[in-house]
Amino acid sequence: MHSNKIVLIGVISFSILYVLTYALAPKLFNPVGDAAGKGMSTGFLMLGIMGAFILIAIVLTVVNLFLMKGVTSTGIRFLAFVPLIIAVCHGAYRFLFG
Repeated sequence: MHSNKIVLIGVISFSILYVLTYALAPKLFNPVGDAAGKGMSTGFLMLGIMGAFILIAIVLTVVNLFLMKGVTSTGIRFLAFVPLIIAVCHGAYRFLFG
């Protein structure tokens, strides 16, 4: 498969998976206990999801960097870094404003 298509498919699938997981995880995981326990378990769940996706984004960015030899478009070269940008910016946003 052409390198441009691999990078594009990887970035789109990462973005969709990130949004779906972050939006659906609190609804699928229903903690039992008092209000403080529910809040802490939901917070730790979101923190774990963000940490896992930062690691996945780092791995995907490294893989995309190895595929850069065959990439011809400047836009696709920028898209190779989008998973890392999404994960880090979302983590920073939640840390600063959340």
